[in-house]
Amino acid sequence: MVKFEITPLQPLYHRIIDIKTRRHHNVRDHNRRDDFFHPIIAILTSHFEKQSKTKHKMLQVELELEKLKHENFLMETEKMRLELDQMKFEQKRDEPRLL
Repeated sequence: MVKFEITPLQPLYHRIIDIKTRRHHNVRDHNRRDDFFHPIIAILTSHFEKQSKTKHKMLQVELELEKLKHENFLMETEKMRLELDQMKFEQKRDEPRLL
């Protein structure tokens, strides 16, 4: 029967192995954290992209609305000018003419 003796190097070896496995576990934990955060970051990025696209579309619609308002303003102004001209013309026509 062979007896194994614990040499002074053996505890050191176990400490080195323990340190390596801890380091390895930390790397694994770090990977787990990355595996957890990557989907969250992707979700947030996707949300902000959709939000900015929605804002862009909203601004385009508002710009189109402002263009239509401006065109409407110009048309109403022209209509009022024509009505005023017509009123002036009728007023002149109805005035008695002095010869």
